[in-house]
Parts: sequence; structure tokens; C-alpha cells
Amino acid sequence: MSTALVLMNRLRAKAREEQVTAFAAGDDLHAALLSELNQAARIVLEERTWNFQHRSDGTLTLRLSNNEITGSAVSTVSALALTALDTVPETVDLNGQFTTSFVFNANPTYGNTAFDLTGCRLGGAGVTATLPAMPYSTLTSVGWLLFVYQYALPTTVRAVTEIWHQEQDLEIFQEAEHDFRQLVPRPHEDHGSMPQVAFLGGTLTTTVSNASTSTGSELDAIRIWPVPGTRELLHYRYIKRFGDLAVATDAFNGMPLFAEDLIVQLAYARQLQSIQADLTRGMQMEAHVMAEMDQKHRNNRFDPRRSRQLRSLDDIGRTRSQLNRTHDTVPGFP
Repeated sequence: MSTALVLMNRLRAKAREEQVTAFAAGDDLHAALLSELNQAARIVLEERTWNFQHRSDGTLTLRLSNNEITGSAVSTVSALALTALDTVPETVDLNGQFTTSFVFNANPTYGNTAFDLTGCRLGGAGVTATLPAMPYSTLTSVGWLLFVYQYALPTTVRAVTEIWHQEQDLEIFQEAEHDFRQLVPRPHEDHGSMPQVAFLGGTLTTTVSNASTSTGSELDAIRIWPVPGTRELLHYRYIKRFGDLAVATDAFNGMPLFAEDLIVQLAYARQLQSIQADLTRGMQMEAHVMAEMDQKHRNNRFDPRRSRQLRSLDDIGRTRSQLNRTHDTVPGFP
């Protein structure tokens, strides 16, 4: 694993430029070479999926819901005040890398509509929140629901390939093929059930603490349904996205040397065309690097002739014991 400074010096050596000990601010040549390195990395890592990009350490903590029976909810334009709380929620369940949703349970007009809050925090004697633009100046309800089903994926996650709860695997739907709003028009109706489905795709805007002083981030979304309402832990397998190099100490963690070589070679070929204006040589070298990359990618994949069907030991345990957990004592398991 090489740092951005090491990769930069490898590229500068190919271009017959002096080696550097730090990233210099205001250096146009440095900025151009760094841009070529990042563009080459995107081509190598985004146009193909390599074995080293598959990771299994993804975790998602589902947030705790707050279902109030006697609590009061009053909104004035977009300002929402929740008082007389039966249970005071924690801040970690109100705002963060997710979108907090709200339902006026007992309101005759909007009692079955989920609103995505732009801001939500503890304040005064209860919870202070900000609603999106509202058609009514005032809405009230005795009884309401705060819940989360939309979570932001880390920027290092390019795609989720598998997701599971300790009791069962979740079925994955792609938002591009299945519209979540059509399949689940009212996600709060199944509140309290164990999660069964994960919808991937689309974006969300995170709920911040105070919407009047800050704005949420727009990030890739994963939507979990049904909404368990408890702090369940999900694990997922994903394809890693490597971020751009910006400072000298940045590094492509977990990347093998051959991939770094391809990035440096492709960056050099591209800078021949863009910086040194040697189009013929640069295009020939880029074609050579792309052919080498295709060959390495074919060799990097698992040999399909050596693959075989595996039967899950977890399925065997469930079949024999009729239990949902493999850590239960099962005679003769596996």
C-alpha cells in the first residue's frame, strides 16, 4: 500500500520530473498530475470490479423509534414541537447519517402520511423538529411516531451485494428496477416487525440537528423494511469505492501492488496527452495499459471450473432444529 506522495513520485519519475517531499500548494503541474492519478484510479477501479474490492465488514445500526400514545405534536408552518413525551428519545436516534420520518398518528388529515424531517433535536421540554414545506399553517395530533427506515451508505460503498440480520438474510431490491414508494407506499404501517427487505439505489438528504443553521447531505440510500423500531444490527457485504487522493498521506488501503502499477501507468499515458501534448505516444501507451488491465482483470477472477454449489450450514441447522439461530444446541449439527 503506497501513499499519495509515493504514487506521485512514481508518476513524476516517469515524466522525468523532480521528486518531491510534500504536496506543494499552488503548483499547477502538481495539481494536473494529481488529477491524472485520480482519473486513472477511477477508470481502473470503477469500470471493473476486482476481487480485492469485495469487503464483508459493513455494518448498519438501525435506529430506535419513538411511538407516542399521549404525546402532543403541534406544527406551526414548518416548525414542529413534540411535548408531553412518554419516553424521551436519544439524540443519536433523531439525527445523523439517516433521514428521520414523522407521522401525525391522530391527525384526521395527515394521520397516515410520513414526513421526512430536515431537522430534529432535543429541545425545551421535548423534541424540536423542522418539517418540509407544509400546505397548512398548523397541524396537531395527540399521539405520533418518529421512525427511521432510510439510511445513508458510506461514501466508500460502491454497491451492496448481500445484507443480513442475525436471524435471517434480507432480500435485496434495486431502486432502478423496483420503485420503493410503489411497493411500500406507507412504510410506517408495519412498524415493529423484523426487517426483511433492503432497497438499494436513489439518494436521501440526512436529517440534521438544526435545519436553520445547517443543511443535510445528499448521499446514496438504503431503505430497510419493515421498520423494526429497535436498535437492530445488520451486516452487509459490499464493493469498496476508493476515494480520491488529496493530501500526501492519503492511501488506497487494501489495494495490491499490481493495481497501483496500472493506475500509475495509465496516469502517465494520459498526462502524455494532456500535459506534454504527445498524443500519438500517449494514445498508444493508454491502449497498451488498457489491454494489460483487461488481461489482469480476467486473471483476477475466480476460475469458474473450480466453483461448486455449497449448501448453507445455517440452512441445515434450521431444517433439523426448526430454529432461527445456528448457535442453538442442535443434536447432530451440522
